[in-house]
This record gives sequence, C-alpha cells and structure tokens, in this order.
Amino acid sequence: MRRICNMFKKWNFPEFFRMMSLMQRQLWNYLITLCLIAGIYSAHMILLAFINERLLNGAISGDQELLTSAIVLTCVVLVLACITSPIAMYLFDLAVHRALTHLKLRLFKKIQDLPVSYLEKRHSGDLISAITNDVNSVEQAYRYHLYLLVEAIFYGTGSTIAMFVLDWRLSMLMVVLGMASAYFTTKYAGPLREIGDKVQTAMSDMTVHWVDMVGGFRLLKVFKISGFVLERFGQKNEAIVAHNIERIRLDSQLKGINYLLSIFSLIGVFVVGSFMVASGEIDFGTVMGIVTLQNGVAFLFLNFGNFFTNLQGSLAGSKRIYDILNAESEPDHYNTSGSSKGDEAISLRGLDFSYDGREKVLQGLSFDIRPGQVAALVGPSGSGKSTVIKLLLGFYEPTGGNLSINGRPLSAYTLEELRDQIAYVPQEAFLFEGTIEENIAHGRPDATHDDVVRAVKLANAHEFISDMSQGYATRVGERGIRLSGGQRQRIAIARAILRDAPILLLDEATSALDTASEQLVLEALQTLMKGRTTVAIAHRLKTIEHADVIFVLEKGKIVEKGTHHELLKQEGVYSRLHNIQFAESLT
Repeated sequence: MRRICNMFKKWNFPEFFRMMSLMQRQLWNYLITLCLIAGIYSAHMILLAFINERLLNGAISGDQELLTSAIVLTCVVLVLACITSPIAMYLFDLAVHRALTHLKLRLFKKIQDLPVSYLEKRHSGDLISAITNDVNSVEQAYRYHLYLLVEAIFYGTGSTIAMFVLDWRLSMLMVVLGMASAYFTTKYAGPLREIGDKVQTAMSDMTVHWVDMVGGFRLLKVFKISGFVLERFGQKNEAIVAHNIERIRLDSQLKGINYLLSIFSLIGVFVVGSFMVASGEIDFGTVMGIVTLQNGVAFLFLNFGNFFTNLQGSLAGSKRIYDILNAESEPDHYNTSGSSKGDEAISLRGLDFSYDGREKVLQGLSFDIRPGQVAALVGPSGSGKSTVIKLLLGFYEPTGGNLSINGRPLSAYTLEELRDQIAYVPQEAFLFEGTIEENIAHGRPDATHDDVVRAVKLANAHEFISDMSQGYATRVGERGIRLSGGQRQRIAIARAILRDAPILLLDEATSALDTASEQLVLEALQTLMKGRTTVAIAHRLKTIEHADVIFVLEKGKIVEKGTHHELLKQEGVYSRLHNIQFAESLT
C-alpha cells in the first residue's frame, strides 16, 4: 500500500488537477472535445485493424465477398474520419484558446489587485515570466501533452480490448510488458519534476535579466558594462541549457526503455503468433490484426512516458501561476482606527509602522494638518518621509496608532474611497505608452479634451505640447522616454490637477530637475496646491520655504516642527540641513 501511495505522489496528481482547474469554465468544453478527437482517431484506427484482418483472410482464402466488404468498410471509415476530425479539432483549439485568454486576463487582473508590498518584494521580471513563459508551458500541456495522452489512452485501451477479443493469450503478453513500462515511468517522474522546476526558475531568471538590461540600457552604454552584462546573460543561458540537457538525458533514457519494451512486445507477438498459426490455433489475419493493434498499445506506453516527461515543466509553470493567483489581494479597507471628531484633513496619533514586523520605521508619529494647509516633511534619508506618503496612499496598513482623513478614521474608508481623496505627484513621473492626452486623462477618465487642455495650461505644459507636430496626440514612448524630465513632471502635475482631489501628496517632485525646469514645475505646483491640503516631501529645502508647517523627521520620529523661519531660529536638524544646502549652492 505504501508503494502505491508513493507512486501516486510521484505522478503529482494533485498538482495535475490543480493545473486543469486553471481552465475554469472552459474545462468541460476542453475535456469533451479532447475525448471526441481521441475517440474519433482511436475508433477509426481500431476499425481499420479489424478490417485488415478481414482483408488478409479474404485474400488468403480467395473470398471475394469478404474482400469487397473490407474495402467498402475502409472507405466508409476514412470518409467519416475526414469529416469529423477537422470539426472536433476546431472545437478543441477554440476551447484551448479561450481558456488561455481567460487565464492571462485573470493573471493580469490579479497582479493589479496585489498589494504594493507583494510587488516590492518581487522583481517585475518574475511576473512577466509568469504571464509569458509559465502560461506557455501550461499551453503546451493543454494543446499537446494532454492531447497525446488522452489519444494514447483511448487508442491503447481500445486496442487492448480489441486484442483480447481477437486472442486473449497474445494480449496478456502485451499487458505484462505494459506494466513494466508504467513502472519505469513512475521511477522517472520524480527526477523529471525536479528538473522541470529548475528549468522554469532559470527561465524566470533570464526574463529578470532581460528586463534589467532593457531598463538600464543607457547605464550599460555609459559605464561600458556590456561585457559584464553579456557574461551574466551567458551564465543564465548556460544554466537553462544545462537543466535542459539533464531533462533530455532523463527523457531519452525513459524513451529508450519504453521503445525497447515496445520492440520486445512486437517481436513476442510475431514469434508466439507464428507458432500459433503453425499449430492451427489462429489464422494469419488474426495475428496481423493483433500486430496492427499492438501499435496502439505501444503508442499508449510510449506516450505515457513522454507525457510524464513533458508534463513536469508544465506543472512547475502552473504552480508559479497558481501561487500568484492565490496570493493575498490588497484588502478592501484597513482596520486602523482614528478620531471621527475634529476638522483636521490629516491626523496621525502615535502612528507606528514596520515593513518586516521587527524594525520600526515610524515610531509614535503624531501630527495634524488642517484643510488647505501646506505641510512639508523633511529629514535625512531613511527618516520615514516616503513611508508616511505610502501609508496615506493606502499602500500599507499602519502597525499601530491612529490615522484619520478628513475627520474620518482610516477604517471608515475603502481603499478606493481613500484614493479618490488624493492626487499624487511622485519624484519620477511615470507615463504609460500612449499619447500625452491619454496620460493626462488617467487623472479623470471621463474628462473631455477641453478639461485636459485646461489642466495642461494650469500646469505650464500647453506651450511645449503645442510646439510638437502632433500636439496632444504625441506618443510619449515607453515610460515617457521621448519627453524631458521637466516635461514629464508637468504632465504628471496636469494629471493631478485634472483629478481635482482635496488632498495632494508630493514626493520630492522637483528633486531630479534642472533649475529652469524646476522653476516651471514649481509655478505649476503653486497652482495645483491652491485650496488643497498638501503634504510635500522635500529634498531641496528652498522649495518648501513657504509651507505653513514643516515637520522634521529623524529615525521615524518628529524631532522639530514649525515654519521655515521658526526652524532656522531653533538651530537644530532643519537649520543644519539648510546650512549644508546653502553652502553647496555657493560652490
């Protein structure tokens, strides 16, 4: 009993059924059409074996009636197969196509629903590999491996039954050799699955390397590190080759064993059948019918081994897909409490946060920002400024303390409602491939062209857009590569203006710009901040000198608070940072 259980474990039935469940609504359509194709092929091949028996016996005995009926039956079987096979194949391909299309959509939607914490821990190349390499490996199973397996099962099982009908003694020889083939297939299933996992992981690593290379293309050229990158590519490529060679070695061994068993089976039927014909126990047509059917049995055992060899890579791919689909989605809302009283736009009380559950990034953070007030967060790198922005955007849930937005606790909002309250301008403006107008309209998808133009003018971007030959229809390229940093930032500001949210979050929106671009962006930001509650992270302190209140953070705590002039008088952390930047500006 233990051996039987171990055999089932090696065959990975739970993972196989899990892979099949990825088809969802198309599963039954797929199985029905798959069985239909296999049934049509098996039926006409088995019928041809019986017809072959009649044909040979008729030729040997000179029975014209038997010969004629055999020829007519052959024509009928072939015509029916020619009519039904293409129809069944069309329905089969349609079911596979729909299942894969739906699977890719589910994966794409799931990735969108994942929390930021998940995406920050994974390389984007891993996710790209899942929706390309892993889906392709599953497609191979659906379209080819399972097709051959089911066809082999129908053909092999039908051939075995037909052989027992013709002569049970010769058939028993086939069954014994078939059991030997199944034994060897089981022995190889475990190692093949292990190497299948390694191949899929290596392919994912290769995709990660491709993404890094394309993303860092300029850096690669400037620092002349193409040789290093090429060497790493070669190493990753060699890893894939090495794993595939190992898979081919195991696969070849299994195929060789199964092929040898099928040859022994064929020789055994000929030898034993010849003695039986010589002794008058059976006729020659029956022996040849069994020999023809033996191809079906050999087809079963050979493809059974091939199926389990090829399946292992598909199972590895389906596991990676399943892991993503079953990852915890971003919650609808957080349970963080907060005050429901007061008129503060943003209120933090004793707020704690940790990324890893051990080291606190924010410790007992408390501050209030009134409606329409401009508040700035400053401090050295790692002080927790960007973490505050991430919490306000709902990317993470605080691990302790209270957080309120517009007088309501965070728990009173769904994340969708929370983000409706906020417009966001990051340090590096991200633009999607498409036109300038499309990118701005992401701020409010129902906006008209006039709405977009109005926002663009307020963002000091209308002039440079109008100077372009295609104007608002200009395509920005991947990540906005065809635009300058200042132009991208002003488009991001126009997008935020169009959103028209009561709270504005600025994450060092001018830190990467030259002086001329910075001035244009600052003017646009002044327009954007009017009448809005603003939280700005500032690297260049001169950009927040006019803020209503400045909070100075250090090691996750507020160490100073006040206006620009008040903080300079305190001669503390803010004053020290200001003096350093002032000295740098003079050099």
